[in-house]
Amino acid sequence: NHFSGCVVLHDGCNVVVAEGGPKALRKYSKLLLKRIDWNAKQGGDDDDDDDDKDKKQRKENRCVQVWQGTVLKRAFARFQFEECKSESAARDFLRKHGVEQYWDLAKNYIDPTGSI
Repeated sequence: NHFSGCVVLHDGCNVVVAEGGPKALRKYSKLLLKRIDWNAKQGGDDDDDDDDKDKKQRKENRCVQVWQGTVLKRAFARFQFEECKSESAARDFLRKHGVEQYWDLAKNYIDPTGSI
């Protein structure tokens, strides 16, 4: 059961592309969408005084599934992370793998609840 894909890291929009069998994708999807607390405070700070300030200043982080489906051929041989300084760099990285449309889907996503 081979699992591949990528995570494109960019300020404001991170895109995860996951490819694999149904069982692996189901578990990975559950991890991303249900088990991870995307708003959990990072780091080892135990200073509770700043918690209220941080909550007000921080933007809400969320993970949403934009598309799920079947493709004929995998675009990635392994799972990799790519940090991109610009949107064009992110698009170029995905274009090299033939999946540039995933960036467009993520950037143009409109949450039906209106909270994103």
